[in-house]
Amino acid sequence: MAGKPTVVVNCHPTKNASADNLLPRGGGAFIAELDGNLTSARKDGMVELHWQGKFRGPEFEPIMFELITVTSDKLKDSRGRHMPTVIAKPLSYSEQATKEKLSDADIQRLLVEMLKYPCATFSGLAEACGWRLKTGEPHKSKIDRNMKKLKDDKLAKKEAGKWVLTTAGEKAAKRAAE
Repeated sequence: MAGKPTVVVNCHPTKNASADNLLPRGGGAFIAELDGNLTSARKDGMVELHWQGKFRGPEFEPIMFELITVTSDKLKDSRGRHMPTVIAKPLSYSEQATKEKLSDADIQRLLVEMLKYPCATFSGLAEACGWRLKTGEPHKSKIDRNMKKLKDDKLAKKEAGKWVLTTAGEKAAKRAAE
């Protein structure tokens, strides 16, 4: 193409792709035609931009972004209401470290509340942790995200439809409560 522009082709990985398998669906022949496969994945409330599979050029460290919801007077619906959109703001190393500490603190808080209230619902746990949405409703999706982290770390598991702490989770919760 004239001017040799950069072309970004958005592709989707296979269904239920794990973080270490973000190659485009049907991958091999398609990847061979590209200069690189950039990936983005949510991680601790941030988005990590990196590459996977192939990248022609110098290697680089993952770049972390924070997603911020904003409105603009230039973006309104047919009734004149502001429409929210999202901006990806690059994070410095210190901002990234601060966000990771907050994420770790959230996990510790959830462990302690699960120890106190073993049969609590997501709503109950969100209330106990003090996590609310802007509307005032309990932040159940934050509980869900953190439960998945606890499951991955083998600190919690689902039994008979309820989330419970594993033996390791109980020990971690007792340490966090001290």
